Amino acid sequence: IPLMQKVISIREKAFGRTSAKVVKSRLMLAGLYEELGKRKLAIPAYENVLAIAGASDQKSAIALERLGCLYEGTGQL
Repeated sequence: IPLMQKVISIREKAFGRTSAKVVKSRLMLAGLYEELGKRKLAIPAYENVLAIAGASDQKSAIALERLGCLYEGTGQL
């Protein structure tokens, strides 16, 4: 997780906050949180992907799908 956070920081500086490369890294970070069972960190991380990428981006569909699964597990659907 710390390495992915560092990657995001570097990519944001190099390519800009809304770059596809940054969005991909943020999606990967959210996935890491989810894999490690850190639901409270994964949910806002996926929401951040949506906020940056917008509703029409392909990665947003992945983030929405994963959010649905996470919310389903919490009973918040």
